[in-house]
Amino acid sequence: MKAVLIGSGWRSGSYQRISRALPGLLTISAIMTRSKERKEELRDFGWNAFTSFDEALEKDHDAVIVATRETMFSDLLELDRRGELIISETGFLSMTHEEKEKIRNIKGFAAEQYPYTPTFSSFITASKRLKDIDQVYLSGLHNHHAIAVLRKLIDISGDAGEVEFMNFQSKITKTGSRSLRDFSGTDEDYTRKLRFVRFGSRLYIHDFSTNQYHNYLLDIRAEARGSNGVLTFDGLKIAKEGAVFSIPFEFHYDDEKFSGRSVLSHITLSDELIYRNPFYPDLSQEDEIAIATLLRRIEEGKDVKSIAEGIDDAEIGSVL
Repeated sequence: MKAVLIGSGWRSGSYQRISRALPGLLTISAIMTRSKERKEELRDFGWNAFTSFDEALEKDHDAVIVATRETMFSDLLELDRRGELIISETGFLSMTHEEKEKIRNIKGFAAEQYPYTPTFSSFITASKRLKDIDQVYLSGLHNHHAIAVLRKLIDISGDAGEVEFMNFQSKITKTGSRSLRDFSGTDEDYTRKLRFVRFGSRLYIHDFSTNQYHNYLLDIRAEARGSNGVLTFDGLKIAKEGAVFSIPFEFHYDDEKFSGRSVLSHITLSDELIYRNPFYPDLSQEDEIAIATLLRRIEEGKDVKSIAEGIDDAEIGSVL
């Protein structure tokens, strides 16, 4: 896939690294940034960088990846006007309802990566061994990301029913920010937000802290309960043959071959191969494995969330 990349921030960097590691999967023909300084920095790193749509879109491409935040709405409208095939990051939550409806029918895909991460992909696959899942708990995923995973576990069609809210103010030792680690030993205030949502006869418990992504003490956690067992990131507990079986997930890494760099090869559940890293040994970071998986699915014509479906996730996620 040849793509023009709109945006030069944090998420844009993931696409740049994937392109460097897997040029056969993704070739970035051009990067558009609105900062002249950033344009020069990108050019120093060997990218074709521009500050206008006209210049960037002159380069040969199959799709346009939108990885902007403040200008995402206007960027999507402009690219749709130009008839481009769009792969959009999932920043729909901050848009107004009217804005979401204006872009709902834009041709393209929502780059929702979480169901494709090795950890969640394994969890979703293993959940098929549970009968009649009626309870799911997710901790640490932002609104629409949680909904994207939840859809793979239970039926959430229709409106969210009864919703109960609890916000709990607390303190915890600060360990980092968006850009760096911080082990100064100071405390930071945060709010733990718990949401209990009914989808028909099914229960979803959403647990998210305002500092979730920047504090190394807070992990992403998950639990699914079915009529014959319980699944967590540790593994599966299942009842059969008059006994309870505890079956752990095992993540298999190859450290020595790559000079200490930890590269995920595959994940097993007992003697079952439940996930294989399709980009081993080139990609090791979970989000980037997931984004690359999504791009490959688009190339192969497999089902990938549309922009309209990404907006639906954001609409449901807005109640959390």
